[in-house]
Amino acid sequence: MKLNKIIFAMTLAAAFTACQQEKALENPLIATESASYEMPADGGEISVTFTSNMPWEVQVTPGNSKSEVADIKVTPSYGEASQRPITVTVKAKANPDKKRVAVISIIGNYAKAAFKVSQAGQADGAVEKGTLATPYKASELFDYLKGGDTPDAEVYVIGIVSKMGSYNEKYGSQTYYITDDGTEGDKTLQIYGGLQFGGEKFPANQTIVKVGDQVMVKGKAKLYNGNPEVDSNNVLITVNGKSVPMGEGTLDAPYNVAKAIDLVTKEEAGSAEVYVHGVISQIDKAFSSYGDAQYWISDDGTTTHQMEVYQGLYLNGAAFTEEGQIKLGDEVVIRGKLTSYKGTIEFAAKSQIVSLNGRTE
Repeated sequence: MKLNKIIFAMTLAAAFTACQQEKALENPLIATESASYEMPADGGEISVTFTSNMPWEVQVTPGNSKSEVADIKVTPSYGEASQRPITVTVKAKANPDKKRVAVISIIGNYAKAAFKVSQAGQADGAVEKGTLATPYKASELFDYLKGGDTPDAEVYVIGIVSKMGSYNEKYGSQTYYITDDGTEGDKTLQIYGGLQFGGEKFPANQTIVKVGDQVMVKGKAKLYNGNPEVDSNNVLITVNGKSVPMGEGTLDAPYNVAKAIDLVTKEEAGSAEVYVHGVISQIDKAFSSYGDAQYWISDDGTTTHQMEVYQGLYLNGAAFTEEGQIKLGDEVVIRGKLTSYKGTIEFAAKSQIVSLNGRTE
């Protein structure tokens, strides 16, 4: 008889517990105190409080395609239902790159919640010099070379022609000198044996480049007999913000912006999609509720000779979802249809980026 009473009591307790669990899950709930948290660039830990009336586990995923979050850990990473608030600790190492975002999801069988952790980057605000988007000034490259450093790759440099040098008839190359303000001074950079747009030879008695012109040049920089220079076979990119029309409109040989503008102006653009290479010079709208963006590109990143990208899509046709996916100075290749709308030369809606600073996915 006593044994039967014990069994009955245990059965009753189990039924009561099951009933309580069933009642709790009539309104399943997982809720966090906040939707977002900030983490310093040097790393650290933050406490996050939430409630859950069911067993739960944590999942950490990147907040965007640029975020690497493997080192971000949450402890404990799982737990049971509780009538009291639950606290977990989010830990992250120092972030040597740019800002990153982790999405931390708390998942149960019947509900889930998520919050974002944004961590600043130690490289935020750092600007890579010598690129098409951020070329060296003549004086900056002069000082860099004089300091004993030599760039491994070709660099872009911008300056004003202060003096013309010799013309080499055999190679069709022109030597000239540039400074920041066009006056001869201590920090004069020699552009040795340069070629013109597209690597073509300069004609004899050329006037493409002359004293007082602002030029952008791409080439290998070095010290020669103690004198800073951009070595032979460097290529002219722009003169006074302008380039000459170049390219075939293909992925391998995209038009430059000058060529795209020229084709539309002459009403020769056609209706087929083409590829255009340029630098983002202006952003009107970083993203919209429709997943597109509105911005402008030029050959040198300035607004002097630019064309509009109207309601363009992100990489490979993906939607824009947040600010920061593109920024001023980004080097892009865009595929789409060229057109003119009320005198504005532009890519028609739904063009897409196929290369962003060399990245294709």
